[in-house]
Amino acid sequence: MRSICCNHENHVRAFIDEGNDVSTTAQIEKALTSQGGVPGARVSLIQGSFPDKVTVLTVKLPGISKLNNFEFEDEGVRVWRVYDVGGEGKLFLWSYFS
Repeated sequence: MRSICCNHENHVRAFIDEGNDVSTTAQIEKALTSQGGVPGARVSLIQGSFPDKVTVLTVKLPGISKLNNFEFEDEGVRVWRVYDVGGEGKLFLWSYFS
């Protein structure tokens, strides 16, 4: 079974093979949406700026050694090892990270 990432990569490669360039985010968005886009995928280009320095917060979550999927909610962060497998996942309230 191939992942959605393979489909994205192949779609971008086909776009480049047609003589197009993908050196900016706008060009990558155009590549991913060209010819009907990648089936099952949505693409959005978000304009913004990033700080010069990013502070990384490392938090050890009890009983969990490997997390791959995160959903940020108003109440906190919901986590799954595999997205949407195992019910509603586990919700860590924002106060847990204080």
